[in-house]
Amino acid sequence: MSEWNFSKNKHLLWRAGFGPNMGSLHTAEEISTKSLLRVLFKDSAAVPVFIDVADPDIKQQYAITPVAMSSMAQRRRQMQDSIGTRDTDQRSSENNRRRLAQKSRENIKQLNLEWLNQMANSNQQLREKISLFWHGHFAANSGNILHQQLLLDVIRKNALGNFGDLLMAVSKSGSMITYLNNNQNRKNRPNENFARELMELFTLGRGNYTESDVKEAARSFTGWGTNPAGEFVFRKQQHDSGSKSFLGKEGNFNGDDIIRILLEQKQTAIYLTTKIYRFYVNENVDSKRVSQLADVFFNSGYDIAKLLQSIFESDWFYAQENTGNRIKSPVELLVGLRRNLELDIENGQVQLLFQRLLGQLLFYPPNVAGWPGGRSWIDSSTPAAIPCACLQAR
Repeated sequence: MSEWNFSKNKHLLWRAGFGPNMGSLHTAEEISTKSLLRVLFKDSAAVPVFIDVADPDIKQQYAITPVAMSSMAQRRRQMQDSIGTRDTDQRSSENNRRRLAQKSRENIKQLNLEWLNQMANSNQQLREKISLFWHGHFAANSGNILHQQLLLDVIRKNALGNFGDLLMAVSKSGSMITYLNNNQNRKNRPNENFARELMELFTLGRGNYTESDVKEAARSFTGWGTNPAGEFVFRKQQHDSGSKSFLGKEGNFNGDDIIRILLEQKQTAIYLTTKIYRFYVNENVDSKRVSQLADVFFNSGYDIAKLLQSIFESDWFYAQENTGNRIKSPVELLVGLRRNLELDIENGQVQLLFQRLLGQLLFYPPNVAGWPGGRSWIDSSTPAAIPCACLQAR
């Protein structure tokens, strides 16, 4: 096999996944780039295993069933009937809440490490890499481990599938509904947070909608909520069923309708393709290539795997201007080191410290826009942070 083919294969392994380990490096020496790409897609075809690290106490506390709701209501009535014990019960309830919140924070750390292990050790490199992209695209910060692990599962399962399915599932997740305040979005008192970020960050991009579109979309999402377990709840009595006008269309729209209309906009495909191009190819966007890729993405009905295949099969993907030019995020750097050097880091706190020092702690994005990426990863503190984290790994 030629040196040029080997270089192309290494480039593909680093961009499509988190880099080669000894096994994949050997494979890269033996097969063509086209064959290697088929292997990557085949290895990522299976549905990933649900990562469940939630403490049983938390699951029991937030297992919302009709029987549990009735029991909770009965306990509240008993408390109200017992005036003398109300303060004691309130203190006990607050202490329990704090205890569960602490457990949840520890579980989120564990979820972080379990996902890192999947990134570093799984053969599903294509799936885990694009999942990391969607984790930043659909940034949500929640202290509830049940919400966090359900959102991660939605992302990993749909990461290579249909973007419309992914968008709908994320929009109905407990993490996103809670983070963007849609539990407070009610008829006659709409909350615009989710509707605005849905268009600005998740689909169209800034400048491709009006304030009126935001207001009308928010009305359409009234009644969308979640329970503490992270399950989607539609509260019909809180939904505004009146007529709305959104992106030039009229109707008694609900949230599903708004998402459908957004997917009908070619701008959604352009916006997403631009972000994916920056993530996989080059921070400097080639508008002609993005336009061609966006056509493929849109005409396929938002088939994510097809878009990635179009990128990785293109000759320009392996051109000199698109190799060795991308600044890895801290998580990509950490996972790449683990794979390339086959590191087994027993102390999980070291990996959490590494992420924290370099500014990308999984499940704790800086804001709803996620991590900015690119040259933002390089600043005056970066050179000092890397050896500090590495020293802790000894």
